[in-house]
Amino acid sequence: MPKLIPPAIVIALIGALGAGVAASGAATVATKITCNATEYNPTPTQPSGVVVGLTNCSKPFGSGMISATYTSTFDPTTSAGTDDGPFTKWFLSGTLQGHYTGTYQFTSDTDASWDNTIMVSGGTGSFMGVEGKGFESCTSTNAGATLSCTEVLEVTRRWLQGK
Repeated sequence: MPKLIPPAIVIALIGALGAGVAASGAATVATKITCNATEYNPTPTQPSGVVVGLTNCSKPFGSGMISATYTSTFDPTTSAGTDDGPFTKWFLSGTLQGHYTGTYQFTSDTDASWDNTIMVSGGTGSFMGVEGKGFESCTSTNAGATLSCTEVLEVTRRWLQGK
């Protein structure tokens, strides 16, 4: 005579299987995003300040604006320094927020390059809950007053699935 499985165990197994399917359907998806930006620093010789600019990122972000504050150090004997601060990228359907930290090097009185590590810690609107990390590389030919930047991010968020 076959053994019958009690109904409570059958219900528990079905519930566990359903939860597993729901969890796997909501898996986090990583997406590579590339952004190009032109950033403007009205006070490039100051150890702290604000940077604003225009950015153009791959989908799903698109074109927008960037604002950041910075604190920097500079060693005149090596013509190098460090920078760090929070940023916000403003897009039509939401924002990205995060923090950057890095180094910069002047190769002349006017030419410089920056290498920054980017951490994306959140977003609003369509990008609520986004997280990620990446790298930003910038150059300037006017002593940091205008920077041309390229950023590559890997962002994760459940909303990216299917987009």
